[in-house]
Amino acid sequence: MARITKETKTVSDGYSREDRETTLNYDYENQEWIAYSSVPTHITRMTKLYGDDVEVLERLESGTAVLVRAKLPKSAIGFRKLMSEERRQELSERAKRAFGH
Repeated sequence: MARITKETKTVSDGYSREDRETTLNYDYENQEWIAYSSVPTHITRMTKLYGDDVEVLERLESGTAVLVRAKLPKSAIGFRKLMSEERRQELSERAKRAFGH
């Protein structure tokens, strides 16, 4: 469950579609990610995964969080090279041969 603090603001409206965003900042000294989000699906996902590490900054009068901040472990965010469609197909065929599907 996300934390509601005395600093949590109650607002009458959420963010418009064009104003919704998620930003990530890396704190090198503490080796952690700081995420801010007003995107509903990201808020839900962060709350489910990180619970008490998610702080509600703004919520609607109904109680729905519309802006959160979360401190995430270094391992939560990663960068990887995207696999080409050809490479994905090649690995898929190899797996089919290896596992007989």
